Amino acid sequence: MKEELWLVLKPSPIEGVGVFTERSIKVGEYLRIWATNDWRTIRNYYSRRLLKMCTRFGVSPSRGCYYYPRSFVRMSLAWYLNHSVTPNVRITESGRSYASRAIKKGEELTINYMLARATTYKRCPTHFR
Repeated sequence: MKEELWLVLKPSPIEGVGVFTERSIKVGEYLRIWATNDWRTIRNYYSRRLLKMCTRFGVSPSRGCYYYPRSFVRMSLAWYLNHSVTPNVRITESGRSYASRAIKKGEELTINYMLARATTYKRCPTHFR
């Protein structure tokens, strides 16, 4: 399995921590930023603490459906992607990530949260919709 050793976490000028590249990335290049099955859905919050963590790191594509990290101790890089209205990463309906444009060395990887919510909504179990 190829490790993405050129993607690193750093303080972000957008907010908190972000994902940065240490090499240039070509448009359309596949970005392995998710670990296999690194998310789960939740319908009922078992505690206020879990609700707080889901609000901070989760994606809520529709009322009652929340995707959040399988483990808050060991999260994939994708959970650290910050929002941009002009993102350089797109996530497909199958959950794969690609560079939506050429990305320069040292640049922060970003996604559009609204588009990500629309994409995850399509994968959301129907009883959550």
